Amino acid sequence: MEFEAALRSLVARGVGLRGCALLDPDGIVLASAAADPADSREDLGAHCALFLRELATVVPRLEGGPLRATILDAERGSVVLILLQGKYGLALHLDRDGNLGQALFEARKVGFALNAALA
Repeated sequence: MEFEAALRSLVARGVGLRGCALLDPDGIVLASAAADPADSREDLGAHCALFLRELATVVPRLEGGPLRATILDAERGSVVLILLQGKYGLALHLDRDGNLGQALFEARKVGFALNAALA
């Protein structure tokens, strides 16, 4: 699977989706796509992967079951972190007016394909 092509299609379908990145378990960006080609997703790497790993450990301890995704909502936008197979992650960056529900729906579809490719 061509990871960047899958991420580009996700950005194209997500209303208000500024960009996304596929992260390995250590936070290294394996592939990324952005609505603005000058925009970099490298900043989503290590910090988001660390946060995702910590949440994946804590949430089951709180009897929430395995972590699937988390949403960080801020004044000017949102970051969505989706846990994939093998502790890989998919990070989405949305504008404040982005369609979060639609972005999650599209990201889950791409996540299924990414999981198959990462197996």
